[in-house]
Amino acid sequence: MKIPLTIKTLLLTTILASVSISVASAEDAKPSKILDIKAKHCLKTVAAYSMMGPTSTGIYYTFTDKKVVLLVTIDNKSKDFPVSAKIFTFADDATQKGLEGWVNNQHSDALFPDVPNALETHQIPAASCKVISKKLVETTEIRNTEYENYSVEFQLKNVPIIDGIKLNDLSDVAGVNVKKVTDKKVSAKKAYPAHWGNPPLVQTDDYRPLPGGYGMGSGTLAKWITEKMEADKKNPARLKEFIAATEAEILILEKEIADMKDFMTRARFTQEGLIKYKAKLKKKEDRLAALKISIAATEKKAVPTFDAWVKAGKKLPEGMMFTGGTPWFNESTGKNRSAEEVYKIVFGKAAK
Repeated sequence: MKIPLTIKTLLLTTILASVSISVASAEDAKPSKILDIKAKHCLKTVAAYSMMGPTSTGIYYTFTDKKVVLLVTIDNKSKDFPVSAKIFTFADDATQKGLEGWVNNQHSDALFPDVPNALETHQIPAASCKVISKKLVETTEIRNTEYENYSVEFQLKNVPIIDGIKLNDLSDVAGVNVKKVTDKKVSAKKAYPAHWGNPPLVQTDDYRPLPGGYGMGSGTLAKWITEKMEADKKNPARLKEFIAATEAEILILEKEIADMKDFMTRARFTQEGLIKYKAKLKKKEDRLAALKISIAATEKKAVPTFDAWVKAGKKLPEGMMFTGGTPWFNESTGKNRSAEEVYKIVFGKAAK
């Protein structure tokens, strides 16, 4: 049977269209950017501390030539160490300095101005994120709390192409600090002098004995301790200078906080403006509380147990009241704080 010419033409057109669609689909699936953490233009930054102490560990891989940042987060709330990951994309005119500033602002209290904004944020599927191994390295005391420091090996594997971005399979290792849970009394370990300030927020992943009998830690931490010890030798009056400078900063913060609260009662804000203003106020209040705790620790004032503090009437130490307010009320949420939360703010340690 002969097929009419019009039908032949229709069949041929359909076949050609199918081939064209298949080719187009293959082209669409081809990634425009391939990310490899071993590449020359990949910068790695590890952040595991904030001003208040250890946090979940964030590993930032900045691909300066691709204008992409990969963030891998290892949760420190559980020894299962849940791993999650996100990809952030930036405009083509983003510079290396700008991307480094953006990374800094994600984890540090010292913020850089004029950093680029991420154009898109893509969550990597949980099935692609996995912990391979974990090893307890050392138990250390930070801000009167014991932490177990683990070396955690993780991998990201079989990540699907996301918005034209292909992430090659990777595995890496990072340190994670987990709060130690124990019913026993916290053992007395050597703590850093208060006038040294906080340890470096970003540290290398190596582990070694620390100078001065401070246990084990990274090379970054060892260098920091050495520098502080040498500075103390050169200037024995540093502690007194620290106390004087801290007390001066406390006075300045108290006035700034009082002025901000007074202004807030008189000013008219947009909803977004009020949220930003309260966030700025809270940051100053947190800084003030940390300074007062630091002064109390420096002067070696006795810290009562939570039960003893409650039995004594939950009184606040002299000088620990927030200017124009109270630590019992969280103005950012509009809710009262629990006794456990106030104890941690006042004394810098969890209630037990």
